[in-house]
Amino acid sequence: MMKQHSGFSLISTMIGILLGTISILAMMMLYRNVVQQSMTSMVYSREDSEMQSAFFSIQKQLQKAGYGVEAASVPDGTANRDVVVLANASMDGAQLSGTLRTIGTTPVNGNAMVYNWMEGSTSMCSGILAGSDGVQILLPQTCSNASAYASLNWTPYFLAGPKFNATATPINFSVNTVTNCYLYGKVAAGNSLRVGVSSPRSISALGEETAALCLPNIIQ
Repeated sequence: MMKQHSGFSLISTMIGILLGTISILAMMMLYRNVVQQSMTSMVYSREDSEMQSAFFSIQKQLQKAGYGVEAASVPDGTANRDVVVLANASMDGAQLSGTLRTIGTTPVNGNAMVYNWMEGSTSMCSGILAGSDGVQILLPQTCSNASAYASLNWTPYFLAGPKFNATATPINFSVNTVTNCYLYGKVAAGNSLRVGVSSPRSISALGEETAALCLPNIIQ
């Protein structure tokens, strides 16, 4: 009489190995997805922090526009001369180029602004450029006025790098003249310049980062 052996058969062993392998692969894929989402969140957080810092720097820099400039015996700078807006702007070597937009009561949009101010008796120009490679400050240099931007040799300094998943320009400027503009809670009487700054957040569902400021030293 043959003795019956107990234990696992070859088929049941192979099925067990297959199920174990599938479980391990599923756990590895889950781990990879968790790590990838964590890294993406870190990148998005860094990008948005950089952009918030760039927003602060842009607002601070733009307040210089028109300071100390006199136009036609009026102690203010003028739009389209001491502040200009460019659309589709880019750097070609050290030169800045783009489509010049005429600033008026209707907002005009662009990805670059150039402005000038006076340091003592010296006229100085600087600019801000947003492109696919990030946001740059165009460092100050002597100039006649901002409308001479194309003849100047610019030195860029990056405020923020490119965004991981953004296809649009990282920052957009919307500029127009207004009758009353509120600066630090006070009304700047007369026609002054309003600048809106917007940037898409890294997570599109969160909308845009926006800011608005007055340039009281610039008149129409």
